[in-house]
Amino acid sequence: MLKNNDFSLALHAIYDAAYAPDQLRRALDTAKKSTQTFGALLWAHGVEETFQYREQLGCSVYQQYAPVLAEYNRTFINGDGKDIDSQAILATHDFPVETPIFDSDVFDMRTFEDRPEIRFLRQVAGVGNRFWFNLSLDPAFLSGLVFNYPVQMREIPRHDLIHTRQLSSHFAKALDIARWGHALRTKYNAVLGVLNKIEMGVVVMDKSHRPILVNTYAQNVFSDRAGIWIDGQNQLRTRSDDLTAEMRDAIARVASTAVGEDDSTAIEFPVSRGSERPPLLVICSPLRDANMELEKHLTGCLLTVIDAEQSPPARVDAFAACYGLTPTEKKIVPLLVEGLSAPQIGEEMNVARSTTETHIKSIMAKTGSKSRVSLVWKMVQFSPPVN
Repeated sequence: MLKNNDFSLALHAIYDAAYAPDQLRRALDTAKKSTQTFGALLWAHGVEETFQYREQLGCSVYQQYAPVLAEYNRTFINGDGKDIDSQAILATHDFPVETPIFDSDVFDMRTFEDRPEIRFLRQVAGVGNRFWFNLSLDPAFLSGLVFNYPVQMREIPRHDLIHTRQLSSHFAKALDIARWGHALRTKYNAVLGVLNKIEMGVVVMDKSHRPILVNTYAQNVFSDRAGIWIDGQNQLRTRSDDLTAEMRDAIARVASTAVGEDDSTAIEFPVSRGSERPPLLVICSPLRDANMELEKHLTGCLLTVIDAEQSPPARVDAFAACYGLTPTEKKIVPLLVEGLSAPQIGEEMNVARSTTETHIKSIMAKTGSKSRVSLVWKMVQFSPPVN
């Protein structure tokens, strides 16, 4: 049996590999510890994919055997499924996880030793006995682990079977986590790649005002530490303690809106940078509301950070034409997107505040926007401000 410390180390290594695939070799090396096996190789692929051995999916010892593995793949695995390994993998897939599988469980041993693949394993690779484990928890996915023994070792030690059986179910779970995690990471990176091209800050916060996702634009604003940033406790902070408390309260309230426990919609905050620089505009809105339906159980808050110094020229021609905006309304839209308030827009255009507010209400009505953040995101969706 595995000693408690060895078992704990092995589990840590296996589940590290679930979240960091580059740790797989360490996990296999740890599993190999305290056995007399020559080495362990893992496979993982879809049922429609061609199987091949890869030294990257093996113990460290296989690094020096990479040319041998390549020759074996080239000589015996041609994708028709008739080679001994493809047959063994399909057969292994029918066995329960944690069950050691031997060649004698799958093949007719009367002719087994005469097969060219076996002669290669014996004479070139120095592999004798071996056993396998099915690691597939998903019928559409083939994964497993084979432990190879030196050709001079006639019998597989019982201790090794117990040792590896204890760990096989954890390898199966770790592979399942890694497979789903890879899909999620791919989607996450694709989304983040798009968000990083948007020339305004996009931050997803949880209800405890901690960031879940921050695009590059927002990171640059935060790194300036002039108006708003993420502190050492990974929480939102501004130059003013009162404003910080107010924004954190707003985040908690709009996060509650996302699950129907509050009715707060978009809340705007001008954030001073303590100089002659224009303030940042931070818009706090629910991740899920009546206008922007997302995943039913998704909670949290979307922060949109607009910096008038960095905002690109608003591309409003087609936007204005689509929504039938007047020439004056068309001039106001980019000022709204840049984060200016109604009084600031009135001053910029040399018109009364009441007139400005009338134009803004008209813009909101024509575009179907119930808040500034809704208008800003309509602009992004209609004519993305990407670099």
